[in-house]
Amino acid sequence: MMKKILIIEDDKGLMKMLLSLLTDQGYDVVQAFDAMKGVQLAHKEKPDLILLDIMLPAGDGETVISRVRESVLMSAIPIVVISAIQDEDRKMAILDLDVKAFIHKPFDKDVLLDTIKQHIGD
Repeated sequence: MMKKILIIEDDKGLMKMLLSLLTDQGYDVVQAFDAMKGVQLAHKEKPDLILLDIMLPAGDGETVISRVRESVLMSAIPIVVISAIQDEDRKMAILDLDVKAFIHKPFDKDVLLDTIKQHIGD
């Protein structure tokens, strides 16, 4: 069965690249460009993993994480953050929110794919 990944990212260029990369790897990809839509899609689609930007319109990544974590049906979904945030304190605070990994933008595609495989298998 195809694994489903929800990408919540407002950068359209990056979204297009991620969509292409992940569909080429055989993943079923669902997209959201803002925090609110991301939470709605997480509820509706029950993805196997969420790739999440932190700086988003209509809320932020931290809000998405807390909304997903408070739902019994979604609390176990692995979340991988992809962000350009440089502030170490904020990064540590995000990691404390029960995310599986924090990948800095710009990122290496192989590192991203390895991280995804680590958390949802092939």
